[in-house]
Amino acid sequence: MDLIKKIEATRQVGNEFLTWLFFRTASGTTGLLDTPQGPVELSFEDRISFVSPYASGDAQVLKGADLGESMDSLRAIAGGRLIDDAKVSIKFQEKRWEFVYSGSKFAPGGIKVPAVLADTELETVIERFDLLATLEQVMRSLYDSFLSLRLDEKAWQTEVANIRKWLQQ
Repeated sequence: MDLIKKIEATRQVGNEFLTWLFFRTASGTTGLLDTPQGPVELSFEDRISFVSPYASGDAQVLKGADLGESMDSLRAIAGGRLIDDAKVSIKFQEKRWEFVYSGSKFAPGGIKVPAVLADTELETVIERFDLLATLEQVMRSLYDSFLSLRLDEKAWQTEVANIRKWLQQ
């Protein structure tokens, strides 16, 4: 398979990842996700952008509070749309990060790290880098969980059935 075909075959993996995170947080009672580093509380904030994997240019942007529980979000997913980007917050080990995660670019942007309590400029820079590295580890761990599920055909079919059941409720 040449490179262009590989890119086309995996283009929506980032969008599927975000949509799966949305399902995992919105269908649970607490929004907690387990990782090898410990529990992560993830929530979708005040902006979610949806795209159709079948019709280019068919996008929908939702803004407002409690999008993780909104009927508009559920209708978009039930209608076959995937999350393209979303404002997300993660709470891990009593620290909170906020950022916009782009599924199509597979990258966070506009990251707000937790408050830094260093005494010098150098310590502040080092602590900020450590906080960014922690966020990267948490997101990588969540993505590893998604990928191990997504690449196991039987487990993924079970997960898709769970998503369908959740959407019907």
